[in-house]
Amino acid sequence: RLSGSGRADGSEKGYSGATGHVWYFAYGANLNRHVLERRNIHPLETSRAVLPNHFLCFNHRGAYANVVRRNSRSFSQPPTQEVHGVLLKLAKTD
Repeated sequence: RLSGSGRADGSEKGYSGATGHVWYFAYGANLNRHVLERRNIHPLETSRAVLPNHFLCFNHRGAYANVVRRNSRSFSQPPTQEVHGVLLKLAKTD
């Protein structure tokens, strides 16, 4: 699901070869524009987005998370079935 402008192809990351842009699903620290600026990432466009049938899995040291597709047998399943984030339209160079 999307709010605002933008599009998604149903994947967490999408590449549009015709335009040379990448759609990246951002969550966590990557939602903070100051963090993106420090990482030299400059979105061309942004749009709120929800990944249905996914959840955040904190399985790394330092409290880093992955977005995992629901029904993955590798992890216990939380009751929440969607992850909220932002689609960032990025140039290939970002």
